[in-house]
Order: sequence, then structure tokens, then C-alpha cells
Amino acid sequence: MTGHTASLASEGQKRPFICTETVYDEIPSKMKKDDETRMACNQTAVAVLQELCMKRRWNPPIYDTVDAGGPPNDPIFEVAVTLCNGIKGVGRGRTKKAAKHEAAKKALEQIQERALPDVNINLSPNKPPINPHEDVGGANPVGELQNLCSAKHLPAPVYDVIGDEGEPHEKLFTYKCTVSQRSAQGTARKKQTAKHLSAQNMLAMLKSDMKVILDEIPDDPAVSSLYSQKSKETTVLEKDKKRDLEALEKYKALKDSKGDIPAAPLISPGTKFSDYHLAYASQLGEFRDIIEKPGIKQERNSLKKLKLVAAELNFPLNIMSNPGKDNKRYVAFVHLATDPPTITAAQNENEITATEMAARNCLDFLSVMSTT
Repeated sequence: MTGHTASLASEGQKRPFICTETVYDEIPSKMKKDDETRMACNQTAVAVLQELCMKRRWNPPIYDTVDAGGPPNDPIFEVAVTLCNGIKGVGRGRTKKAAKHEAAKKALEQIQERALPDVNINLSPNKPPINPHEDVGGANPVGELQNLCSAKHLPAPVYDVIGDEGEPHEKLFTYKCTVSQRSAQGTARKKQTAKHLSAQNMLAMLKSDMKVILDEIPDDPAVSSLYSQKSKETTVLEKDKKRDLEALEKYKALKDSKGDIPAAPLISPGTKFSDYHLAYASQLGEFRDIIEKPGIKQERNSLKKLKLVAAELNFPLNIMSNPGKDNKRYVAFVHLATDPPTITAAQNENEITATEMAARNCLDFLSVMSTT
């Protein structure tokens, strides 16, 4: 062995093993036997581990930098990865990324040795497995949930972002949807998808146990002002329904051939105006994005544009027009089934023009109210 070669060998003994950033070309053979965990080649160890956890419906791996030492010009990082089933892997490298890849590789080797089956491990019953690629298939559960709450006189859904985890290129957002005393969560790579998933989970909860949830409402502080004691013969709810019927009788002229105007939902008499505005605006969270869509933005007819927006928001839309007493002007009404309902009006000598003016007024109102 030459002096130069011996020097390199000696230097190599002093240096720790460094994980290179080559691709993780070979997946353990035991994993390949399972269709659920079969993954494409040419992936890094971190990507393989992330996809494996998703396929087996485990929680995502958690990476922690446990040590950073060595001289400034030659640092050594130590990163640990922990899985939901207790498996841990530790890797070392000259960069955090290299150490992270080595840790993921160690964890994959342990999974291969244990030959773990595809089952949910350590998943809380109140927290469903995370599937960041899940989609809602073109449906609008947010609008459907809003309509269900309005029909059942439940408080409007409240959405909160409670989680923002993961690497910058693979973020996971978690939304919580709250209705009365119940809450449901949704996790996805996009905020909008996470919000839709939380609404979808809440819909499933409400539909499966509606009677129990309705019984809970009088004890909910957020809506307690709407209800009196159950033992009373006449409740606040009954009084409000009576007022709704009286209002419908008073304004029979606003009926159209499709049926009666829907009854207005219950609004707590103690609601602050600021809360009223925020509750209304929460239904229009996607209005700004919808109005900028090319097919909608370029539409110059206000009535057609409003119909497109209402369809995107999943709110029923009623258009009504009646001639004035002098038969010289038409009065047009636009009714959008938000909670509370949005009703705008306009008058003109031409019925079509009056209807389009009412639609334009509705769009202007939504634009103002969507700005919180």
C-alpha cells in the first residue's frame, strides 16, 4: 500500500459513515410482497418512508435533530426519526439532509426486519388516519353542511386551522370544523381540501347521530339564548317559527311559481353585529377565488354571473319579479339562501333590466361582505 493510499485509509477510519443522497433504488423484498406497500423505484429513503406510512395509514414520520457537533468546517449532524408504532432510526451526516436520509433508511431496515403488517397502529379513535392526497371528488361539502345546519336550525359551522406540519414542499394542513358542541377534523396538503374534508366528516357525524345532537343544542352556550327550558309549553323556537309564518302571510306577493320563499333561519337576539358579520362572511370564504375564475370573471351579464357564483358556493338561488301598482315599473327580487338569507331588489320599466340590476346588487353585497 502506498503512503498516499495508507493516508486515505487512515483518514477514512477516523471519519464516520456518511449517508450519500443517492436514490433508494431497492425496496425491501418483504414490502414488495404486499400490494398496499408496493412503491415505485428511484425514490430517496425519506420519500419511500413517507409513502409507506401513507399507504399503511400510519401517522407521518417525525424527524428531530438530536445533535450537531464537530468543527465548523466539517460539522456532523445527527437526526432521529420516530414512527407511530415506536420504530426509531438514527442517522449521521455532514448535512442535516444527509443525516435525515440515513435515519429514514435505518427505519426502513427495521420495518423490513419486523415484517410489520398493513394495519393501523397507535391511531386515536377520535383522530382518523391522515391521507394527504384525499379529495372530495368535485363535491362541495362546505355548502352542503351550511344548508343542513340552516335546515335543522343548528349554529353555522366554524372552521379553524389547527395544524401546519411537515417540510415546506410537503406541508400538511389540518382544519377543525365545529358545529354546536361537536367537532371534526380534516388533513390534506391544501388548505381548501382540508377544510372540505373537515366539513365532510362533520356531515357524516351529523347525519349518523342527528337526534342526539339536536338534544344537545339547548345546553350549548353559543345558542342557549334561542331556547328556554324544555318544560315550558311555548319555547323561543316556537315563537320564532310563529313570526316566520306571520311574515310569510304578510308578503304573499313575493311568492313565485316554484314555491314559497324559504323561512329565515333563527338568529339569536343577543348576537353582536360584529359577530353577525363574521358569521355571514365565513360562508363566503371562497367567493374571492370564485369571482376571479376566467369563466365567471369574463361574464358581463350580472344575472348569469350570479347564477355561476351561487352554483360554486352551493347556495340555492330564487329570482322573482312583480309589476308595480301603476304597471309602469317592475320590481325584481333576488333571494340567495345564505344564513341569514341575502335578498336584494331593484326596479325598472323593463323586467329583464330590473332583474339584472337586482343580481348586480347581490354581487356587490357579497363582495363587500366577503371582506373581513
